[in-house]
Amino acid sequence: MSTIHKPQHDDGALKNARHEAVVQAIAHGHTHRDAYMAAYPKTKTPEAADASVARLLGNASVAARLAELQDMVRQHAAEEHGVDLDWLLKQGKEVLRQALANKAFNAASMTIERLAKISGNWVDQSDNEHDHVHRVYSSAPLTAEEWAKQYPQAAPPKAS
Repeated sequence: MSTIHKPQHDDGALKNARHEAVVQAIAHGHTHRDAYMAAYPKTKTPEAADASVARLLGNASVAARLAELQDMVRQHAAEEHGVDLDWLLKQGKEVLRQALANKAFNAASMTIERLAKISGNWVDQSDNEHDHVHRVYSSAPLTAEEWAKQYPQAAPPKAS
């Protein structure tokens, strides 16, 4: 793991220094897990870090601060290196054109996906192998019989 950036103190910084350290690290390209574990080194497991950072980023002020920092990093990259969204899209379109001309359809497909991601038109829906959550939305709750049939190991007690 590379070094986590120290928080840059500015007017928009979060009051909690550890929260600020997490969002600073994420904004500078570290994974959510690594950022959280660097700020909270006593976190017991990587999975615990994943859950904790997800909760932290669910906080509106933390999420807003992260978005602000990511915008600052993007602006810096654009100013410093001439890399901005327009440049990335232009380069990606050229790669796509060449891939299609060479009938490299796998490369073309990957390029389309990347162009969609950087332009904000793609949302990754991760398939976490440890996530066994099954959500069903309904306007009415299950009856006791439906519940018992669907969840026999956790059937509610029968009414006396």
